[in-house]
Amino acid sequence: MAATQMRLVGASLALALHLAACGTPVAATSGQAELGVPYPFELGHCGLRSPIDFDGSLWAVESGSLHGDVYQPLRGTITLSDDTVATFEPDGADYVVTLSRRNGPQIVEDCA
Repeated sequence: MAATQMRLVGASLALALHLAACGTPVAATSGQAELGVPYPFELGHCGLRSPIDFDGSLWAVESGSLHGDVYQPLRGTITLSDDTVATFEPDGADYVVTLSRRNGPQIVEDCA
């Protein structure tokens, strides 16, 4: 095997090992949402650590938006505020979680 091929194989193996240790690559599959329209939404079993797939993108929780009960399955509504910001409001909660759009596939950490 040529040295260039060996470097490529080594780099691919290192990337695969990194991904296996850090989480799972996830890509968005959702369709386009309308601005300002609340949509019913259910967080997976890891709550806000679950992939949030909305409006054709994955979304991340803004740091000031965390609450203790969001690390469990929750139902609520998600609303597109503008091109880069959405909000998730859990059913029956007195708070709103601010989300920011992420571009492309993301590595999602596995949860217990």
